[in-house]
Amino acid sequence: MMKLQLTDKQNIFFCSDPHYNHKSIVKGTTEWKASSMCRNFSTLEEHNERLISNINETVGLNDILFCNGDWNFGSYSNKENTNGVKEFRDRLNVKELHFIYGNHDTEIRKSKELQSCFSSVQDYLELQIAIPYKEQGIKARKQLIVLSHYSMRSWNRMHKNSGSYMLYGHSHGNLPGQGKSMDVGFDCHEGFRPFSFKEIDELLVNKDVVSFDHHN
Repeated sequence: MMKLQLTDKQNIFFCSDPHYNHKSIVKGTTEWKASSMCRNFSTLEEHNERLISNINETVGLNDILFCNGDWNFGSYSNKENTNGVKEFRDRLNVKELHFIYGNHDTEIRKSKELQSCFSSVQDYLELQIAIPYKEQGIKARKQLIVLSHYSMRSWNRMHKNSGSYMLYGHSHGNLPGQGKSMDVGFDCHEGFRPFSFKEIDELLVNKDVVSFDHHN
């Protein structure tokens, strides 16, 4: 389990499915018949530049960013995909970026060199964030967060105490969260940018603690 503390000087952010260099997800360049599923950009360049600018404007140099997969796209035959991994990462200002593998991240999964672009890489991550109270003498609240590219109906400690959070991607806003879970993909944020922990906490902290199996 990774443990972090929320401070005034360092914020924590979450995102998923940037799909850098993905022509088919862009309305102006797609070959998909269902263009309603595409992002509303005229060109791939416009899409890529907006991704980069929105991340850099939101996430500070010394903040921490977690990405839940599907980093980039591109041809495998001419190393467009491999080069795109590095290009996208090099243009982001944030120093600490942890990555959860998605179903389209085969090149990153195979390459130690590409994995080194990130602070850590994994298929699944449990994260504990300590949120200090302003009043002296009160212990910090500790919030457990489960990170995966795919949504889960049952996850670790979802029913314990005030309930853990489950943050996922993959579904591009087409699979609503249940209980204290939510899609943190770029398509789910009204500003097409990463979610801060504060935003997520405000959305989930008062949601009902639910359990879909025998755990209670």
